[in-house]
This record gives sequence, structure tokens and C-alpha cells, in this order.
Amino acid sequence: MDPDYLPFHAAPKVPDYRAPDGAVDAHCHVFGPGHVFPYHPARKYTPCDASAEQLFALRDHLGLSRNVIVQATCHGPDNRALVDALERAEGRARGIAVVAPDADDKELREIDTAGVRGVCQSRTKMGPFPGRIPGHERGFDPRLGARGPQIPDACQGALAEGQFMASRVVWDQGLRFRLSRSLKLSPFSSRMWT
Repeated sequence: MDPDYLPFHAAPKVPDYRAPDGAVDAHCHVFGPGHVFPYHPARKYTPCDASAEQLFALRDHLGLSRNVIVQATCHGPDNRALVDALERAEGRARGIAVVAPDADDKELREIDTAGVRGVCQSRTKMGPFPGRIPGHERGFDPRLGARGPQIPDACQGALAEGQFMASRVVWDQGLRFRLSRSLKLSPFSSRMWT
């Protein structure tokens, strides 16, 4: 774990607010454990380990019913920790994977079977946005993490190939852009979520 990384709270308070039945934690992660699911060598941070069991215990403690587990960038495109968590979730979680541009159909089929329903493309030290968003042909929804000047780069190839037309597109946390300066989104506005 990085010395400046703030670990999760070991004994969180039960919320005063009771979540409605079926409430979903719509963005959470599993980290490692690093000795089983190694972190990517080009990661920006090294977290403390946070297993699937710990995540599900937290979900239950908070009174939530389900999870959307998002592949952590510190694992890069190695989705084994995510797939392991989905397989342990007993049908109560779905996932968003990070998939390399050259991902083959076998890999996409495996993560689909495990419960992945979207793919994430983030501009990180692990490389630039690809022109192709892997998995769109399997119905995975693209989830993009970008900031203003990066948005045209993120979308140029995918828009040219029409990859977003049959999908919802989720612009993830940290999105900052001015529509007039970044990208003309009008044909896609009904399919964009932030």
C-alpha cells in the first residue's frame, strides 16, 4: 500500500438512513489481494487489499442489496479480481471491466458469463484510448473516463465506426468538459450518462 493511501474504515457506522429494498452500490471496487491478483506494473497507486468478502460484508452492513463492481485501474486490464468477485456474489453483482483493445472473443465471453455488462476505457499511464471500444459488439455499454481535451481523442475512432449508436455511453467520475469546445454530442445526447 502506498504510504499516503487512506485505507477503508474498519468499522463503519450503520447509516441512519435505511436504503430502499433493492438499493444498489453503483460504483465499488475490489483490490487484490495482491498476492493472488497482482497489481498492474504501470498503476498510479497501490491500495490496501480489499477482498470480495470485505466488499459484500460492507454492502450488507450498509443495508444495500446489490453491487456494480468497477475494475480498479490499479489492476489494469487484468480482470481476474473482478471476475472472482462476480463469481462469489451469488447473483447480486454485475461488473464493469477494463478490456485491452486487442481483447479476443474468448476473453469477452468469459467476462460476460461472469456478469460483466460494460467496459471501461480510461486514459491512464496504461496507454491512450483505443480507436475500438472492445465488447460493444457483445452489447457491453462503454464507460469512458476523460477530461475535456481528451474527449475527442476518446471518441474519434469509436464515433467513426458507429460503435456508440447501439449503446448507452457512461462518462464516468471526474468528467469535465465544455460541449462547445470538446465534442458535438447532439446525435448521442439521449444515450449519454454522466
